[in-house]
Order: sequence, then structure tokens, then C-alpha cells
Amino acid sequence: MDSIVLQIDGMKCGGCIDHVKHALSSAPGVHDVSVRLDPQQAVVTFDRKLATPEELCQAIVASGFQVLDWEKGGTTTASPSTVVDTTSAYAPLPDNISAQRSAVEDPLQLKVAHTKPKQLGTTDTVTSALSERSYWQVLGMHCSSCVAQVERAMGKVAGVSDIRVNLATQRASAQIAQDCDAQIIANAISSAGYRATTLASGESGLQSNSENVRQEVHSWRNRAAFACLGIGSLLSCTRLLSPSQQTGWILALIATTLLGYVGAPFYANAIRRLRFGSANMDSLVALATAAAYLAGIYGITAGVSIMTFTDVGMILAFLSTGRYLESKAKDRATRSLYGLLDLAPTDCLVGYGTEWTKTPTTDVPKGAQILIRPGDRIPLDAKVVEGNSQVDEAWLTGESIPRDKAPGDRLLAGTMNTFGSLQACVIHTARETTLAKVISLVQDAIESKAEVQRLADRVVAWFVPFVLAAAIATLVCWISMGNQTTVALRHAVAVLIVACPCALGLATPTAVLVGSAMGAERGILIKNATALETAGTLSSIVFDKTGTLTSGAPHVSEIAPAPGITEQQLLSISCAVQQLTNHPVATAIVARSATVESKLKATDLQLHPGQGISATCKNSTAFMGNEKLFRQHKITIPDAFLRRARELYGQAQLVVFVAWQERFWGLIGLEDQIRDTAREAIGQLRQRGLKVIMVTGDNSNTANTIGKKLGIDEIISEVLPADKQHVIEGMQASGQVVAMVGDGINDAPALATADLGVAVSSGADVSIEAADIVLTRDRLADVDRAIHLSRATLRTIRQNLVWAFAYNATLLPIAAGVIPGISLQPAWAAAAMACSSISVVTNSLMLRWR
Repeated sequence: MDSIVLQIDGMKCGGCIDHVKHALSSAPGVHDVSVRLDPQQAVVTFDRKLATPEELCQAIVASGFQVLDWEKGGTTTASPSTVVDTTSAYAPLPDNISAQRSAVEDPLQLKVAHTKPKQLGTTDTVTSALSERSYWQVLGMHCSSCVAQVERAMGKVAGVSDIRVNLATQRASAQIAQDCDAQIIANAISSAGYRATTLASGESGLQSNSENVRQEVHSWRNRAAFACLGIGSLLSCTRLLSPSQQTGWILALIATTLLGYVGAPFYANAIRRLRFGSANMDSLVALATAAAYLAGIYGITAGVSIMTFTDVGMILAFLSTGRYLESKAKDRATRSLYGLLDLAPTDCLVGYGTEWTKTPTTDVPKGAQILIRPGDRIPLDAKVVEGNSQVDEAWLTGESIPRDKAPGDRLLAGTMNTFGSLQACVIHTARETTLAKVISLVQDAIESKAEVQRLADRVVAWFVPFVLAAAIATLVCWISMGNQTTVALRHAVAVLIVACPCALGLATPTAVLVGSAMGAERGILIKNATALETAGTLSSIVFDKTGTLTSGAPHVSEIAPAPGITEQQLLSISCAVQQLTNHPVATAIVARSATVESKLKATDLQLHPGQGISATCKNSTAFMGNEKLFRQHKITIPDAFLRRARELYGQAQLVVFVAWQERFWGLIGLEDQIRDTAREAIGQLRQRGLKVIMVTGDNSNTANTIGKKLGIDEIISEVLPADKQHVIEGMQASGQVVAMVGDGINDAPALATADLGVAVSSGADVSIEAADIVLTRDRLADVDRAIHLSRATLRTIRQNLVWAFAYNATLLPIAAGVIPGISLQPAWAAAAMACSSISVVTNSLMLRWR
């Protein structure tokens, strides 16, 4: 086991510590992480068989921070054995090509300390001012009033913030202080009358929720069928038997049976709510059916007809049928989410000595050896140790053609092994896999609330008390106007029955659930409901060039040595200097120099941000960079080479000038291929009325050439990486709503600054912190699809809420009899209420065809 000390730049607070710690802990082979703010330092204990220092540095860069040479205390110098991340040095060249996309053959040789982490600052000395997020499975919620009650119960516990409760998934989450126990919150929820279970870190709770939904569907199906039989019996008795007290008691017996079985869930929940001093939708139903039933009993004994038992039966029949259809629709809405869960097998073959033993995936630790047979799904993220095969990664990348896998290649949980047997070493536990991250991101999105839903929540908080008051007022008003008790009671019961807070509670969660699950199926991960609202108001979209509009993997297209210098000599000195860096430009030049035999060794690498690099070779400084670097050091570039550079810029190529031994040695041209789908994707966005802008570190000639090819509206060139966010801020200051599209690594600050951050990921990296939307399939066309899906989901949310508000605003007055000549019988009020909830869920399901 090795320990490495990394100097980090950019950490400001405890939140930054959390981001860096999470990024490093998620890397394969990491056993312990300690992060400090002063000095900005990370101490990582890791297994070199599973991870390299380069991968650890890339993990930090991916979280939005920079790694410096720790030995030099953050300076830009490096020893001969040290490879430095020089991304920023080439900013005016190929626009900050991400180190993550490069294919550096030599690992990053940072200094490794073979000392225990305790000597350098351990995790127990590192504290974070921020809280951590905890999750609970909450059973017993039936409407938006239940959601409000759970939120209130959680909010009463000290140290709890950012509470999210989801009716569709029966989950709750919150940020809790480090000194707050999650079980205390679970107890608070239970004390409010609900059944709460604390979920372990990384546990989704989907299995138990899936089973609960299936049980709910089965239960309401049986109750609805029984209620229909009961209605048939009531109607038969009413038609076949003559009106008498004896007939009345027969009808009462049937109604009692219906109340005892079909109405049991309503009454059980209503009584539970009463015990805890609150009320919900079930309270209204229980009160209405009890009033109708007792009125029927009174009618038998008094010899008058106030309410018929047939009304009780019809109310229960409509309500139970509605609940069955609603639970069925919710099951369909969550099926995509459960489908993701089903991708990973529950057990796998783990090697113990010479034997392979079937073991639950949740019990398999990092570093374990697993066997994957032909036709098996990959159970955990792992690295191939032995064997060759092809693996279908379609669920994440969207590619239908299986990818070749050989020793050293990475395997992702949920993908399918096709024909060969593989032995692999586990790099992520079941709770840390890419698949688990996708599920977690989708669930977090489902639990988040759009601003429009917060308005609905404020209304719902007063809804049930308002309906109870309205029912009492209806009863009193009708009686005070001299009407019969029969008429007054029917109107009051209709008010209680027709009210539907369920539709308000399901309006947002079901739409976000369906939209998020659909996005996950298509490689579009929407992190929160706020992103949906922002996507609907966008006016401009900014693209990072390199690695986003282009492939991000340049290759040498031209080598032009100066007179008296051979091509081999030019490549030799260039390779010696570039071997000290991990920049993709360096990768391309070193790869092109592979056939050149050279004994040149460079030392003392210097970074020149925005200009290039320099290093010492044979006691003379070698420079590689752009014209600014050469002007600053008073190195003359021959006119012929300047003209050739202009020609290459016009072809959208990068030019690196080379000088050594106080003279000009030549230039190297590099080409970064424009993505095939870039022009089409930009055209689609412009058709949506969005202004498309490209921001790049390239010189204006190269940038304008690429911009014209792609049909981009505005081009902002020669922008340093750190200044991209200032470009975004300037656009926002002018009143624009801006989306930023990048790779989520070097442009993380710009993604975080934009109103909507969209990261085009390489597939496995789905947890890019700065982005609101992550595209896992590395396709530019998915940017337009993501915006389309976001806007469609937001439209559905608004439609659901408008319907829910309009339904209650229209039918409550009708049920109360406020409109002359129009009334609503209790049975039909029940039918209307059932249809209200069903219509909201069904409208959300229609997202699949929009």
C-alpha cells in the first residue's frame, strides 16, 4: 500500500474539502483519504495495482480543482522525474484539452511518500463545516398533506436542512449536521404516524419500494373487485326487495362489510392521523363515508331516507378503483427506475483460493477477484485481470456494438459479457459503481422540487383544514336556509369526497420521475427539478470547443523544420520537452516521435499560462508555444513560418513553434477533428431559438474558421480557462439565461456559474459535480434532446398543476351547491376525485410519447 501527498489549488471552504474527498474516495484502489484546507493538501493511501497517481490527479481535476507539485509548494517548476499537469499552459492553443481525455502512456510520476497518513495529517484532523445527506424510506404517505406532515416532523429536529420528501418513491432525504443521528430523524417521522427506515449510505431503497408498490396494486385490485360485488348486491337488494326496515338492515349489513374491508385502509390511516393531531385525504374519505353510513342507520331507525347505503357502496367502489388505477400508473411510472436496478445481478462468483463461490454483490469488497462467464452481466465495476471478451455497454453509452475487453480494461456494472470468460479485480463496491451513481442521481432529481411545486406545497399545507371548514360551512348554510337535512348532508359529503390533494401532490413527482427515468435510459442524467425550469427559459448556449465540439484528441498534421534542422532533430527536442507534461498536445507529439531515436533529456519544466512551456536541455532553454511566448522572449519567427502558421490557422489547426539553443527550430501543426454531429446539433439548437456561442483559447483565426464551419452565432477566442466563467457572468449581467456545455473538467467553474451546466461525459464519469445535466453517451445531439426532454417535463408539471388546481377550484363550489341548478351526488364526486389523480399520473406517463 502506498501513500501520496498532493498539493491542491482552488479549495476555499469545507465544501471544497468534501468535493475533493468524495472525488478521491470514488477512485479505484483508494483505501484512505485525508484532505486539509491549510495547507491545501490531500493525503491518499492507495493500491498501485488498482490505481495510478495520474488517475488520482484526474479525479481531483474532474471535481473542479488543480493539482500542483507538492514538493515545490505550488510553484510551476518540476524535476526531471516529475510530470506536471500543464493544461493551462496551452490555453491559447487547443483550448484546455482535458487531461482526462488524453492517453498519456507514462503514468504521472508524482512524489510518493512511504509514510503512514497519520504522520501527515489523518482524517480525524480534518473537519467539514458542511453536513452530509441522509435518506429514509417512508411508508404510509398517501397524499400531499402526508408529505407536508413528514416535512414538518423532520424540520423540528435541530441540525436538519434541505428536506425533500417524495410521494411517488416514498423516500425522504435531508442534509443533517455531523452531530445529528439519522435515526433521530427516523424516530421523528415515526412519531408523526409514518413508518420510517434509515437507508444506509448508497442504499437506494428501491427494492423495498418496488415490493410495496406491487403489494399496493394487489391490495387495491382485490378491494376494488370486492366493492364492485358489493355494489351489485346493494343494487340487487334495492330492486328485488320491497322497501322496509328489514330490507334496510340487509343493506346496512352489506355496507358494513364494505366499510370493514374496502374502507379499512382509509379508516386506519385516518385514525392514525387523528392520534397524531393531523389530517389528510384519508381523513376526508373516512369522515364522508362514516357520515353517509351513520345517516343511513339513522334513516332506518327514524323511518326516513337521508342517505342510502348504495351511496356508501358507490363511493367506496369509485375510490378503491381509483386507488388501484393510480397505484398501477405509479408502478408503470417507476418501472424504468426499477429497470436500472435490475441491470446488476444480486450475486457473483468470487475467488477464494482456487475456488469460485457465489456471493451477494453487496458483500464483495474492493480488490476481490470475480469471474464473469459468457452471457453474465457484470456485477461490479472492475478491471480485467485475465481473459478476453466483448462487452455490451449499451445501457450507458448507447453503442450497440460490443467493445473489446482485455487485461487492464475497465468493466462497468450492469453491462453484458458476450462470449469470453473474464477474471477481474473489483474497483468499486456495489454502492460505489457507476450504475449506483446513475440510480442515485436519478433519485436525487426525483426528490428535488421545482419552484412551481413549492407554490403547490404552500396551498396543500392548508388544503385539508380548508376542506373540512368548507364541508361544515356547506352543511350549516344549507340547513340555515331552510333546506332538509338530506340535501345539506349530501352536499357536505360531496365536498369532503370531491376534494383531491392527491393530484397536487403527484403533479410534480410523477412527471419528474418519468422524465428523469426516460433521460437515464437515453444517457441524459437530469440532476434536479430546477434544471427543468431553467431549460425552459434559456436564451443562449455556450460551447467549450476542445473535447466538446472537437474530439479532444489532436494528432500531428505537419512538421516544418527550419533551414539547417532536420525533421528528426525537431521531433527529438520536442519529444524531450513534451515528455515532462501530460497535456494532449504533448501526447500527440510524443506519439509522433515514437520512431525517433533520441538521447535528449529535458529538465526544469516551466509553465507559461496562455503561451506554452519551456525546459532546459543541455544547459540551453527550449521553448514550445505560440507567438506570444516567442515575442516575450524576443525569439524571431521567420516570415515564411508565420505565413504558414496563418494558413494552418485558417484550416482550424493548432501551431506550436519550437526554439532551442537561442534560435528558431521550426513549427509543428496539430489538428483536432470536429465531431461529425457538431453542425447538426448546433443547427437544432438554433431552430429552438437559442443563440449559440463558442468560447475557446484558440487564436481568432482558428476559432473563426471552426465557428463558420459549424454555423455558430458568436465566437469568443483567446480566453484563458479561468476566464470562461467571467464570460458567462458577463452574459448573465446583460440579462441572458445561459447554458454552458463542456466536458465538466477544466471548464467546471464555467459549468457551475452558468444558469444550466451541461457536461458531455465519457460514459463512466456520471457524477460531475458542476453540471446540472450529464450526458453519458458523448453525443452532441443529446444536448438538444436534453433540452427537449427538460422542457417537455416542465410542460407536463405545469399541465398537471393547472389541472389539479382547476379541478378543485371548479368542483368544490359545484359540490357545495353554490352554483344554482348544478349539484354533484357523493358517488359521482368520488368518481371525479379518482379521475383527478389518475389523470395526473397518466399525463406524466404520456411524456414517453412527447
